Amino acid sequence: MSSTDSELLERLRPFAACDVADALQAVKINGYLPDVLMWSPEYCAGTRRICGPAHTVQMVAVGGSPVPKLPQHHVDTVPKGAVVVISCPKVNGAVWGGLMSTRAQYLGAEGVVTDGRCRDLEEQRSLGFPVFASGISCYGMGGFVTPAAVNIPVVVAGVTVNAGDIIVGDLNGVVVVPREKLAEVVQAAERAKPIEDACMEDLKAGKTIQETFAKHRGK
Repeated sequence: MSSTDSELLERLRPFAACDVADALQAVKINGYLPDVLMWSPEYCAGTRRICGPAHTVQMVAVGGSPVPKLPQHHVDTVPKGAVVVISCPKVNGAVWGGLMSTRAQYLGAEGVVTDGRCRDLEEQRSLGFPVFASGISCYGMGGFVTPAAVNIPVVVAGVTVNAGDIIVGDLNGVVVVPREKLAEVVQAAERAKPIEDACMEDLKAGKTIQETFAKHRGK
């Protein structure tokens, strides 16, 4: 990442996924990954948050066209600070397990996001490693899917994710910020925060939604 992008990433880091989603909507970007939920360190609970550039992995179903073996295991290529983002066809097997989390955590990964399934929740949670997935499975990935490529554009939960796009995830879900729109999204989030804080303060003081929104949001 450039020094400018690194600075923008640090400015984005304090914002919750909902705040970033609102900023994405404000600049008319669809970046929400529906039905991709936090399974570790807790299930849709706690304060853990991930924020980092995407390291993308494309999984394909076994039994289709032959896929050349990658020169390295896809987890071994994860850069420090990255979020592993795995696109997966709908299968019953998991594409992420405890051994993968152990390796990714050692390498300094922020977490993993996939529209496939995960497994080994006890191991994931004992590590405290953030795992966001569409579901769980007792099966592994063997016989179901195989990795086909890394760091290419992938589609996850209907949203295109490019390597280097910024991933933000917490107990509310996961959003994707296109790298080229990072400055715009950060600015939108920073503009909205004092407005939302003022709304919260007035609502706690007993003011109505209608008068609060009219005063601070202009509607």
